[in-house]
Amino acid sequence: VYGGGDGVSWEAEADALKGGADIIVATPGRLMAHMARGYVKFDTVQHLILDEADRMLDIGFYDDIMKIIKSLP
Repeated sequence: VYGGGDGVSWEAEADALKGGADIIVATPGRLMAHMARGYVKFDTVQHLILDEADRMLDIGFYDDIMKIIKSLP
């Protein structure tokens, strides 16, 4: 799942996420957009990996990261 893009890729991402996924790689903003629409369910998540979390925090993604973390079981 990537940030930006066109509506076609958004629909393809949404369809894939609605079907369930074992691994999701996404920008925080794009992940939160799919979460807000109910396309992503974290009820069975066992691991969360935040690659480059220090950089994301440096550029202001603290609130987004915390929203994602708080949605985990």
